[in-house]
Amino acid sequence: MAQRAQDDVAVAPSIGDGVIALRLLHTPLLWVGSRSHALPPKDAALLAILALDGPSKRTKLALMLWPDAGNEGAHNNLRQRLFRLRKLAGRDVVLQGPTLALASGLTHDLGLPQRALEAGV
Repeated sequence: MAQRAQDDVAVAPSIGDGVIALRLLHTPLLWVGSRSHALPPKDAALLAILALDGPSKRTKLALMLWPDAGNEGAHNNLRQRLFRLRKLAGRDVVLQGPTLALASGLTHDLGLPQRALEAGV
């Protein structure tokens, strides 16, 4: 466990107090300023989909993440996840409406492998 904490600190982004960043390539974490928060698998999946695919329809995401919950149950689960993420970060992590999107200014590490390939690293 101590090693995991050391790993998390070693890859902490260089961000200020008001900045929010996602680490999704390793142990999924939400960084709020200099503090990290572990992300449950469904939260990490939701944020990864939005990071990779961009804005997505609320219904599509709800049914993709909770296919066995039915339409109403899936939407309720999604609302709860979005509420928890907002509470954890102290601000919106996901912009809401019929289409969901990552909040502006939120950074993530999912583009790093592609940028490394393009740079020939």
